[in-house]
Amino acid sequence: MEIEALANKLAAALARELSLSEDDRDIAAYALHGIFSVSFYLSTLLISAWLLGQWKYTLIVAGTVAVLRTFMGGAHASTAWRCGLIGAAMMNGGGALARVLEAAVSWEHPGLPQAAAAASTLAALAAIAAYCPADVPQKPITDPRQRRWLRWISAALVAGAWLPLTLAAAQRGWETVYFSAQAGLWIQLLLVTPVGFGWSGRVDAYLTKLLRKEE
Repeated sequence: MEIEALANKLAAALARELSLSEDDRDIAAYALHGIFSVSFYLSTLLISAWLLGQWKYTLIVAGTVAVLRTFMGGAHASTAWRCGLIGAAMMNGGGALARVLEAAVSWEHPGLPQAAAAASTLAALAAIAAYCPADVPQKPITDPRQRRWLRWISAALVAGAWLPLTLAAAQRGWETVYFSAQAGLWIQLLLVTPVGFGWSGRVDAYLTKLLRKEE
């Protein structure tokens, strides 16, 4: 059963038991949908990260994406469970990439991590200027002032928070934090571009076909 259908079913049952109005039932359905969606995503993310043995990497990647995505926007799947599966796969993929980079990249070259962080910041600012906030057709952001504020906050987060933290990680030799934060930033940048929207749509369509075959 889809998460939205489950939330609506439980909200209808609550409405009957508690004699809720139609508006209160809709509010309950919305709240339940949010709780179930977040719970499914987090449980899928945490269990898969634990099975892969990369807790720290995946959680830093996911935290980076979560903060930036709040203001930058990005591609979404059509249903909550697909969004949870795709999101968990991407965060773990970023965590795995961070592990590989940590093992493969040498820190013996002075200034290289700092230069890479600065280059990532410039790429992020360019993507923010070009694509953010990256809303979806179902929930467009039409207010120009809101769009400007979201774009400004996104740029401030990258330049004023992500970059200093990443530079500090490089300075202190926190390689796990450094590479995971880099992976999280680039995943988020992918998700705001047309390429990311197209890729997400194709994966979503594949999961839809897969579900129909199972039914």
